[in-house]
Amino acid sequence: MKHLRSFSIYTFVGFFGAGINFLLMPVLSHYLSPIDYGIIALINTYVTILLPLVGIEAKGYCTVQYFHMEDKSEFARLFSSVALIPVLPTLLLGTLFFFLFPVLAGPLELPKDALWWGLSMFPLAIMSIYTDTASGYQIITKNASYYAVYVISKVLVEVGLTLLFVVHYGMGWQGRILSWIVTLVLYTIVAFIYFQREKLLSFRVNWKHAHAALLFGAPLIFHTLGKFVVNQSDRLFISKMVSLDETGIYSVGYTIGSVMLIGATAFANISSPFIMERLKTLTVHKEQQIRRFTLVGIAAMLGILLVMNLASPFFFKYFMDPRYAEGAGYVFWVSLGYWFWGVYMLLSVYVYYYKKTKYLVWLAIVNILTNIGFNYLFIGWYGGIGAAYATALSFLINLILMWIKVYNMLPWFRFRASDFRLPGRP
Repeated sequence: MKHLRSFSIYTFVGFFGAGINFLLMPVLSHYLSPIDYGIIALINTYVTILLPLVGIEAKGYCTVQYFHMEDKSEFARLFSSVALIPVLPTLLLGTLFFFLFPVLAGPLELPKDALWWGLSMFPLAIMSIYTDTASGYQIITKNASYYAVYVISKVLVEVGLTLLFVVHYGMGWQGRILSWIVTLVLYTIVAFIYFQREKLLSFRVNWKHAHAALLFGAPLIFHTLGKFVVNQSDRLFISKMVSLDETGIYSVGYTIGSVMLIGATAFANISSPFIMERLKTLTVHKEQQIRRFTLVGIAAMLGILLVMNLASPFFFKYFMDPRYAEGAGYVFWVSLGYWFWGVYMLLSVYVYYYKKTKYLVWLAIVNILTNIGFNYLFIGWYGGIGAAYATALSFLINLILMWIKVYNMLPWFRFRASDFRLPGRP
């Protein structure tokens, strides 16, 4: 019952958290052109690229060590050491971007007068890391109520600011980005107040912790970039091979399809601490609990997939501006891809817990090469819908490779007939 309650909270917060897209999309479709949506999608893509490059994916080390370290003061030193890691890469990459912008603007499909908007990607990236760290810590400590308040209030602020800047002041795509910046500034401050309250900040920085976090996170850079290639590079291909208008339409359809990711992430938020706690003191009974939990997650996500695909035609018909009607064709393939990704996330917990992150490097290389090839071929053959095909196929390959790894790594990870019985049944 406790896990069902947590899943319900995380699912609700996930859907509400996506409200910045879904609550605003029908309104903004009347105020923003497909080209405007295309520019917003590209900036979001570039911020996504920056996240692993400036954060070195080191924050994941804190999550794993939380379940291994008993000394809370030492964990605070670790946490503070890891929190400093993104600062230097952000400053270095931001400086390079400033001087190279005249050369980069064309290839990046950014307006040539958008230097300062382009520079905003760097503070957006580092602030996203800190706000994600705050919500991530609330998840691993099972603080679902704090998590809900933090995420929901953040969404409400961003929605309000977007309506103010885009609808009231008519600022176009710039207003959407400005609302994102202001919201992250406010909630980064809130995050650090929360860190201080939880006694996670320490002036005694330990560079050994930082070094260990870098060794843990460095392989994950490739993994995250591989995920980026599947999640985001399709916009770049469409903008180059089709048009910026089509990028905007695709982004709308992709956003609806990514509802599947909300349910998958909600289940991942409770599965990670659930599985890691049991792996710490593994018994035969706990092995069976983990296998059953995995099956429940797969079935729950399948239910979300079916419901959202039945509802999406209604959404496009009655809520969206007709200019975006073609986006409905992308929903099924994107959502199917995210169902594959949801199962992948359930399995990847074991790789993180046992610190087998080097495997993710090879997985990322395969992911990057295959997805780039799929995008190039499928978009060339089928147009924008080819990107949706590439997304689904890439996520399927990811899932198959991860399943093989976990199956071979854990001898007990074999589904048995007893796993499919309800508790209490013979």
